Amino acid sequence: MNQAEPAEGSRVAGTNSCLIFCDKVQRVYPDGRVTALQEVSLKVHDGEHIAIMGPSGSGKSTLLNLLAGLDLPTAGEIYFEGVPMSNRGLRNQLRSQKIGFVFQSFNLLPTLTASENVQIPMFEGNLPAGARRKRAAELLELVGLGHRLNHLPTKLSGGERQRVAIARALSNEPRILLADEPTGNLDTASGEEILKLFEQLHAEKKMTLILVTHSPEIGERAKRLIRIRDGKIIEDRTRE
Repeated sequence: MNQAEPAEGSRVAGTNSCLIFCDKVQRVYPDGRVTALQEVSLKVHDGEHIAIMGPSGSGKSTLLNLLAGLDLPTAGEIYFEGVPMSNRGLRNQLRSQKIGFVFQSFNLLPTLTASENVQIPMFEGNLPAGARRKRAAELLELVGLGHRLNHLPTKLSGGERQRVAIARALSNEPRILLADEPTGNLDTASGEEILKLFEQLHAEKKMTLILVTHSPEIGERAKRLIRIRDGKIIEDRTRE
Protein backbone atom coordinates (compact mmCIF):
# COMPACT_ATOMS: atom_id res chain seq x y z
CA MET A 1 0.00 0.00 0.00
CA ASN A 2 1.25 3.50 -0.81
CA GLN A 3 2.25 5.13 2.46
CA ALA A 4 0.55 8.39 1.53
CA GLU A 5 -2.83 6.66 1.26
CA PRO A 6 -4.55 5.82 4.56
CA ALA A 7 -6.05 2.38 4.99
CA GLU A 8 -9.66 2.18 3.84
CA GLY A 9 -10.71 0.90 7.24
CA SER A 10 -9.33 4.01 8.91
CA ARG A 11 -11.75 6.29 7.07
CA VAL A 12 -14.81 7.48 8.97
CA ALA A 13 -18.09 6.86 7.17
CA GLY A 14 -19.81 9.98 5.86
CA THR A 15 -16.74 12.24 6.04
CA ASN A 16 -14.97 11.48 2.77
CA SER A 17 -17.49 13.20 0.49
CA CYS A 18 -15.50 16.40 1.03
CA LEU A 19 -11.85 17.32 1.25
CA ILE A 20 -11.99 18.56 4.85
CA PHE A 21 -14.69 18.15 7.47
CA CYS A 22 -14.57 19.97 10.81
CA ASP A 23 -16.86 18.34 13.35
CA LYS A 24 -17.67 20.53 16.37
CA VAL A 25 -14.10 21.75 16.70
CA GLN A 26 -13.11 23.63 19.82
CA ARG A 27 -9.75 25.18 20.69
CA VAL A 28 -9.03 26.37 24.21
CA TYR A 29 -5.58 27.74 24.94
CA PRO A 30 -3.59 26.11 27.79
CA ASP A 31 -4.36 28.65 30.48
CA GLY A 32 -8.04 27.79 29.94
CA ARG A 33 -9.12 31.41 29.87
CA VAL A 34 -9.24 31.90 26.09
CA THR A 35 -11.59 29.86 23.93
CA ALA A 36 -10.42 30.61 20.40
CA LEU A 37 -12.98 28.35 18.67
CA GLN A 38 -16.36 27.11 19.90
CA GLU A 39 -17.83 23.97 18.28
CA VAL A 40 -17.04 25.02 14.72
CA SER A 41 -18.40 22.68 12.04
CA LEU A 42 -17.81 23.12 8.31
CA LYS A 43 -17.08 21.24 5.10
CA VAL A 44 -14.48 22.19 2.50
CA HIS A 45 -14.99 20.66 -0.94
CA ASP A 46 -12.32 20.02 -3.54
CA GLY A 47 -11.56 23.03 -5.73
CA GLU A 48 -13.23 25.68 -3.56
CA HIS A 49 -11.95 29.24 -3.17
CA ILE A 50 -12.75 30.31 0.39
CA ALA A 51 -12.03 33.43 2.42
CA ILE A 52 -12.20 33.21 6.22
CA MET A 53 -12.82 36.67 7.57
CA GLY A 54 -13.05 38.25 10.98
CA PRO A 55 -11.55 40.87 13.27
CA SER A 56 -8.34 40.37 15.21
CA GLY A 57 -8.79 37.69 17.88
CA SER A 58 -11.87 36.19 16.23
CA GLY A 59 -10.30 32.73 15.83
CA LYS A 60 -9.74 32.76 12.07
CA SER A 61 -5.98 32.10 12.20
CA THR A 62 -6.53 29.42 14.85
CA LEU A 63 -8.96 27.68 12.49
CA LEU A 64 -6.48 27.88 9.60
CA ASN A 65 -3.72 26.37 11.74
CA LEU A 66 -6.02 23.49 12.66
CA LEU A 67 -6.95 22.90 9.01
CA ALA A 68 -3.24 22.80 8.18
CA GLY A 69 -2.46 20.30 10.93
CA LEU A 70 -0.16 22.81 12.63
CA ASP A 71 -2.23 22.54 15.81
CA LEU A 72 -4.80 20.17 17.30
CA PRO A 73 -8.31 20.97 18.54
CA THR A 74 -9.07 20.69 22.24
CA ALA A 75 -12.33 18.94 21.36
CA GLY A 76 -14.00 17.75 18.19
CA GLU A 77 -12.25 16.32 15.13
CA ILE A 78 -11.00 17.39 11.72
CA TYR A 79 -11.07 14.87 8.88
CA PHE A 80 -9.00 15.10 5.71
CA GLU A 81 -10.45 12.91 2.96
CA GLY A 82 -12.35 11.03 5.65
CA VAL A 83 -9.38 10.30 7.90
CA PRO A 84 -9.04 11.99 11.35
CA MET A 85 -6.16 14.47 11.53
CA SER A 86 -5.62 13.59 15.19
CA ASN A 87 -3.58 10.72 13.71
CA ARG A 88 -0.04 12.09 14.03
CA GLY A 89 1.36 10.03 11.16
CA LEU A 90 -1.38 11.24 8.84
CA ARG A 91 -0.89 14.83 9.94
CA ASN A 92 2.82 14.69 9.08
CA GLN A 93 2.04 13.13 5.69
CA LEU A 94 -0.54 15.79 4.89
CA ARG A 95 1.78 18.65 5.74
CA SER A 96 4.54 17.24 3.55
CA GLN A 97 2.42 15.97 0.66
CA LYS A 98 -1.05 17.51 0.41
CA ILE A 99 -1.16 20.82 2.27
CA GLY A 100 0.68 24.01 1.32
CA PHE A 101 0.82 26.87 3.83
CA VAL A 102 1.74 30.52 3.22
CA PHE A 103 2.55 32.62 6.28
CA GLN A 104 1.99 36.36 6.63
CA SER A 105 5.61 36.85 7.69
CA PHE A 106 6.98 34.72 4.78
CA ASN A 107 9.08 32.47 7.11
CA LEU A 108 11.99 32.24 4.67
CA LEU A 109 15.41 31.16 5.95
CA PRO A 110 17.62 34.24 5.57
CA THR A 111 20.84 32.35 4.77
CA LEU A 112 19.28 30.36 1.89
CA THR A 113 18.64 31.57 -1.65
CA ALA A 114 15.17 31.73 -3.15
CA SER A 115 15.79 28.40 -4.89
CA GLU A 116 17.05 26.76 -1.70
CA ASN A 117 14.06 28.02 0.32
CA VAL A 118 11.65 26.56 -2.23
CA GLN A 119 13.41 23.20 -2.04
CA ILE A 120 13.03 22.79 1.75
CA PRO A 121 9.75 20.77 1.68
CA MET A 122 11.14 18.53 -1.06
CA PHE A 123 13.66 17.01 1.34
CA GLU A 124 10.76 14.97 2.79
CA GLY A 125 10.64 13.02 -0.48
CA ASN A 126 13.12 11.12 -2.61
CA LEU A 127 13.89 13.68 -5.31
CA PRO A 128 17.60 13.88 -6.21
CA ALA A 129 19.32 17.26 -5.89
CA GLY A 130 19.17 18.02 -9.61
CA ALA A 131 15.43 17.36 -9.77
CA ARG A 132 14.85 19.55 -6.69
CA ARG A 133 16.73 22.44 -8.28
CA LYS A 134 14.82 22.02 -11.54
CA ARG A 135 11.44 21.99 -9.80
CA ALA A 136 12.37 25.03 -7.69
CA ALA A 137 13.35 26.90 -10.86
CA GLU A 138 10.04 25.97 -12.52
CA LEU A 139 8.02 27.12 -9.51
CA LEU A 140 9.88 30.40 -9.20
CA GLU A 141 9.28 30.95 -12.90
CA LEU A 142 5.59 30.24 -12.31
CA VAL A 143 5.39 32.99 -9.66
CA GLY A 144 7.38 35.43 -11.79
CA LEU A 145 10.76 35.07 -10.09
CA GLY A 146 12.70 32.96 -12.55
CA HIS A 147 15.35 35.69 -12.61
CA ARG A 148 15.79 35.66 -8.80
CA LEU A 149 16.81 32.05 -8.19
CA ASN A 150 20.04 32.82 -6.38
CA HIS A 151 18.96 35.89 -4.44
CA LEU A 152 18.84 35.84 -0.64
CA PRO A 153 15.61 37.03 1.02
CA THR A 154 17.31 40.26 2.13
CA LYS A 155 17.83 41.11 -1.55
CA LEU A 156 14.14 40.66 -2.36
CA SER A 157 11.19 43.01 -1.88
CA GLY A 158 8.28 42.04 0.37
CA GLY A 159 6.18 41.02 -2.61
CA GLU A 160 9.02 38.94 -4.01
CA ARG A 161 9.56 37.19 -0.66
CA GLN A 162 5.88 36.31 -0.54
CA ARG A 163 6.14 34.88 -4.06
CA VAL A 164 9.05 32.70 -2.90
CA ALA A 165 6.89 31.56 0.03
CA ILE A 166 4.07 30.66 -2.37
CA ALA A 167 6.48 28.73 -4.61
CA ARG A 168 7.71 26.84 -1.53
CA ALA A 169 4.12 26.02 -0.53
CA LEU A 170 3.56 24.56 -4.02
CA SER A 171 6.74 22.49 -4.06
CA ASN A 172 5.05 19.17 -3.25
CA GLU A 173 1.99 19.75 -5.46
CA PRO A 174 -0.51 20.10 -2.59
CA ARG A 175 -4.24 19.44 -2.88
CA ILE A 176 -4.98 22.55 -0.84
CA LEU A 177 -3.24 25.89 -0.36
CA LEU A 178 -3.80 27.80 2.90
CA ALA A 179 -2.67 31.39 3.41
CA ASP A 180 -2.79 33.47 6.60
CA GLU A 181 -3.15 37.19 5.85
CA PRO A 182 -0.86 36.78 2.80
CA THR A 183 -0.97 40.49 1.93
CA GLY A 184 -0.74 41.79 5.50
CA ASN A 185 2.92 42.84 5.25
CA LEU A 186 2.71 44.18 1.68
CA ASP A 187 1.90 47.52 0.09
CA THR A 188 -1.30 47.82 -1.93
CA ALA A 189 0.28 47.16 -5.33
CA SER A 190 2.27 44.12 -4.15
CA GLY A 191 -0.78 42.79 -2.31
CA GLU A 192 -2.87 43.01 -5.46
CA GLU A 193 -0.22 41.09 -7.41
CA ILE A 194 -0.20 38.32 -4.79
CA LEU A 195 -4.01 38.05 -4.80
CA LYS A 196 -4.02 37.78 -8.60
CA LEU A 197 -1.37 35.06 -8.37
CA PHE A 198 -3.51 33.07 -5.90
CA GLU A 199 -6.53 33.43 -8.18
CA GLN A 200 -4.47 32.31 -11.17
CA LEU A 201 -3.27 29.21 -9.29
CA HIS A 202 -6.83 28.39 -8.25
CA ALA A 203 -8.16 28.77 -11.80
CA GLU A 204 -5.36 26.99 -13.65
CA LYS A 205 -4.50 24.20 -11.21
CA LYS A 206 -8.04 23.70 -9.80
CA MET A 207 -6.42 23.91 -6.37
CA THR A 208 -8.49 24.32 -3.23
CA LEU A 209 -7.63 27.75 -1.82
CA ILE A 210 -8.39 29.11 1.66
CA LEU A 211 -7.29 32.62 2.63
CA VAL A 212 -7.59 34.19 6.06
CA THR A 213 -8.11 37.95 5.96
CA HIS A 214 -9.58 40.86 7.88
CA SER A 215 -10.13 42.79 4.64
CA PRO A 216 -13.70 42.95 3.24
CA GLU A 217 -12.29 43.66 -0.23
CA ILE A 218 -10.23 40.46 -0.21
CA GLY A 219 -13.05 38.47 1.34
CA GLU A 220 -15.49 39.44 -1.38
CA ARG A 221 -13.13 38.16 -4.10
CA ALA A 222 -13.57 34.57 -2.90
CA LYS A 223 -16.35 32.33 -4.16
CA ARG A 224 -17.26 31.39 -0.58
CA LEU A 225 -17.03 33.68 2.43
CA ILE A 226 -16.92 32.41 6.03
CA ARG A 227 -17.16 35.03 8.78
CA ILE A 228 -15.96 34.28 12.30
CA ARG A 229 -16.56 36.27 15.46
CA ASP A 230 -15.71 35.28 19.03
CA GLY A 231 -14.72 31.79 17.91
CA LYS A 232 -18.01 31.04 16.12
CA ILE A 233 -19.02 31.01 12.47
CA ILE A 234 -21.62 33.75 12.07
CA GLU A 235 -21.92 33.61 8.28
CA ASP A 236 -21.14 31.06 5.58
CA ARG A 237 -22.28 32.03 2.10
CA THR A 238 -21.37 31.20 -1.47
CA ARG A 239 -21.26 34.00 -4.02
CA GLU A 240 -23.22 33.40 -7.22
